[in-house]
Amino acid sequence: MQGSELVLKVYVDIVFLVNFGVDFFILWLTGKLMAMKKGIVRLLLGAFFGALYSLVVFLPAGGILASGYAKVACSLVMLLLAFAPFSWRLFFKGMALMYLVSFAVGGCVVAFVYLADDSAYGLQVINGAGVLQTGLSYHLLLAGIIVVMVSGWYAMHYVNKNRLGRNLLYSLTVAVFHKKVTIKALLDTGNQLVEPFTKKPVVIVEAKYLQDILPQDVVKALVKDDDFFLQAVQEKMVQEWVPRFCMIPYSSVGRENGLLLGMRPDYIEINEGGKKVINRDVIVGLIGRAISKEGRYQAILHPGVLKQDM
Repeated sequence: MQGSELVLKVYVDIVFLVNFGVDFFILWLTGKLMAMKKGIVRLLLGAFFGALYSLVVFLPAGGILASGYAKVACSLVMLLLAFAPFSWRLFFKGMALMYLVSFAVGGCVVAFVYLADDSAYGLQVINGAGVLQTGLSYHLLLAGIIVVMVSGWYAMHYVNKNRLGRNLLYSLTVAVFHKKVTIKALLDTGNQLVEPFTKKPVVIVEAKYLQDILPQDVVKALVKDDDFFLQAVQEKMVQEWVPRFCMIPYSSVGRENGLLLGMRPDYIEINEGGKKVINRDVIVGLIGRAISKEGRYQAILHPGVLKQDM
């Protein structure tokens, strides 16, 4: 409309604080993805520089500073302030992750604002700095940033938890009398259970998954949690199995002075990522209850069994 002009009001302090918070979260999330531990002061310093840059682009002579080269340089300085020193490989990885996180966070914040507010043009980005037109509350934008930050934190926690679980899962093969059974096993670095006389490490396995290679009476007694399973082992197993079994004392939460039925296999084979470890100096502890409620694994490895037999 002729004679009219659009006036955009920019509150510099709020723009600075909003971009400072977003930049800090981006750097924090980038550090998590890079698995680099730096102090909070370093992250605050990098976020402060990024927030300052968001103000410089509003200067009358900000044309050069608003160029793509300047924005990349700003990202570089933020990364160096937050995480340097690091290798060239981590540098390029960090830059890529930083931009990926920036696009994801920016998109999530914009989506939240547009879903929660009726004004279709309330949010603008000017030369890389997020600003709001009059009519849209900065409190709404702040709420969107908080929602994205909390969601991102929980997402990282979930990813790290599952990634850790996957990294500790192994394929376990138990061999007895030329028969084999392969199951999934979780490496438990806190498992220090050993057979008291030979000091051999104990791998704990759900008995029902070894029913193809164990005496059936033993498996049934363990699955039923029969208090007389020791008697069943002694009376019903064939003679060749007698030297294979032993009793292992243990203590756990809610149970003092417990006894675990142990079995001496021919060997166990552990496979993870194509790497195989064969160990004959080990005891398989048999239990009747489920080890994993989700069924992700059926055994718990002792860290000592990962040593290759010579």
